Amino acid sequence: LSIQDMVDSLYTESIENTSKCEKCEGDDDGAYSRNVTITFQKTPPCLLLNVKIFYYDAMNGYTEKNMSKFDVSETITLKHKDGTERRYNLFGIVFHQGVLAIIGHYIWACKMDEQWTIFDDENVRTTSFDEITSIKNLSPYILVYTVVKQ
Repeated sequence: LSIQDMVDSLYTESIENTSKCEKCEGDDDGAYSRNVTITFQKTPPCLLLNVKIFYYDAMNGYTEKNMSKFDVSETITLKHKDGTERRYNLFGIVFHQGVLAIIGHYIWACKMDEQWTIFDDENVRTTSFDEITSIKNLSPYILVYTVVKQ
C-alpha cells in the first residue's frame, strides 16, 4: 500500500445498506447501496496528509500504534472534478519514532535544494530519501506535498 493508493481510495467509496431511499424506496428490505465520489473543485498549492497511525483499542482501553509499513510516494497526483490531474512532490515528513502511541519521539525531514535533511532535536544531517524511509520504528505521520509548477 502506498500514499498514492490511500489518496486514490478517497475518490470512490462504497457505502452499503444505508437508510431507505425516499425516492426509489430501496429494495425489499428497505436498504440500498450507493457510491459516494469525492472530487476536488480546486487543488491546494500545499497538501498536508495526516496518516492515521494511532487508533483507540476499545477492547484494551488505550491508544495503540499501527506499525504496518506503507510506501511513501515522492510524487502523488490529485484529480480535479473535470478529470485533469495535478502533480505534487514530497517536501517534508513528520515521523513518529517508537513502538507505542503514548511514548515516542518526533523527527522532521525535508527536501531542500534536492537534498534530504533530517532534523532530530539538535542533530541535523543530510541523507537520502531511501535512508529516511528505511529507519527502524520510524513511522510517517504527517506528509507535506507541494504542487509541481506547470
